[in-house]
Amino acid sequence: MNKLFRRTFQFFLKHAGYRVGYHAQDALRLARAERWAELNGYTFEWKYDDDGHDTLGDHEYWCSDARREKAGYNADGEQVPSYSRYNTHEHEITYCVMSDSDGEHLESLSGIIDASNDYRRVVQAELAVEQMPDLAEYLEFIGAES
Repeated sequence: MNKLFRRTFQFFLKHAGYRVGYHAQDALRLARAERWAELNGYTFEWKYDDDGHDTLGDHEYWCSDARREKAGYNADGEQVPSYSRYNTHEHEITYCVMSDSDGEHLESLSGIIDASNDYRRVVQAELAVEQMPDLAEYLEFIGAES
């Protein structure tokens, strides 16, 4: 395992792949998928999801900030005056599109809320996993024996 791939694997070990008993296996799968997508010229484009706010349902259900504000507290746990509630935060809702080297849309994921750069990288690798052939198919394709 070369140094760059080891760092990639460690990144995914830290930021993804949390299935009990499969943590390292999942991180390795994501690292391979990311590299496979790079080698095959796949691209990822992030765009604002204009429909995101309408499709995510009850804001207070999934947003701890909204629940805290409704109860009258800010993120530091300090009580806030009622006139300043419900207007202190916004969310960035985006979607990611994976395309091949010809620009053909292959995979996408929408409704992604407040994605950090690390999370964006994980999403891109997950989309690549969906397109990457499994090991047995790949070995058959290249004529190797499993």
